[in-house]
Amino acid sequence: MEKLIIEKALSNGATDCAIISVKTILEKLTPPILDGYPQKLSYLSNPKRMNINSFFNGAKSILICIYQYWNNEKNYENKLSNISDPYEFLKSKGYRVEFIKSINKKKYRISRYALVDEYHKKIMENLEKTLDDLKLEIKGLDGKIFVDSSPVFEKKLAAIAGLGFQGRNTLLINPEYGSYIFIGGIALSIDAEYIIPQLGEIKCGECNLCERMCPTAALKDYKLLPSKCISFWTTHNNGNDIPPEIINSSSYIFGCDICQEFCPYNTKAKKAERTIF
Repeated sequence: MEKLIIEKALSNGATDCAIISVKTILEKLTPPILDGYPQKLSYLSNPKRMNINSFFNGAKSILICIYQYWNNEKNYENKLSNISDPYEFLKSKGYRVEFIKSINKKKYRISRYALVDEYHKKIMENLEKTLDDLKLEIKGLDGKIFVDSSPVFEKKLAAIAGLGFQGRNTLLINPEYGSYIFIGGIALSIDAEYIIPQLGEIKCGECNLCERMCPTAALKDYKLLPSKCISFWTTHNNGNDIPPEIINSSSYIFGCDICQEFCPYNTKAKKAERTIF
């Protein structure tokens, strides 16, 4: 059964995937450390996020998928040069970016994830197809999909499943595909497990390039300080004024990829054979 589930997810376009049983989740999932996080991110400490059955009653396992959205063959500068008006471009994708009108930068940068198709909808549709396909094959199967905005610890679950590890930049890093990846999954009503084995302890080691290159010193010891993070301020500010030291620290006006741009796992990342982006 696990083989069928994995094959369906991969054939529909997931870059890679794995299955974790609820038993394994209960044994290995740990709550996040949120020291220094602002009130607007307090939802991350909601205890419901530690219990997948609070999200989908009757869940016995989770199919977790990753999707590579950027690779070294894509030309970032060309993508940017095709955007005549960053405000209209981002607004057309559904992002709240009124603050951009007040930013005066001749040269600007936008996070790579915002240059591809809006991922929530695209991954949701992809996983809906996978779930529908599985329901045709597995009698009595039910499930519920999550993509980023649901009360589920996607990064932690993906790491438990063997799809990568949380790096010093706090992002999920896949040893093959880097960190330019989206995460989504399906809570399933059947008991199953297929965890990808890891060869040794693969982590960042002595490398701290992301910490050293972050212009606002938002990263330290595998932790993020949102109050200093360019990406947090430009994607979660909800109309509040962005501190000038944040805006002036780089050319990014929406999101920020600096910690990823210098990551060795991204500079040598393999282009995925499968992805929907």
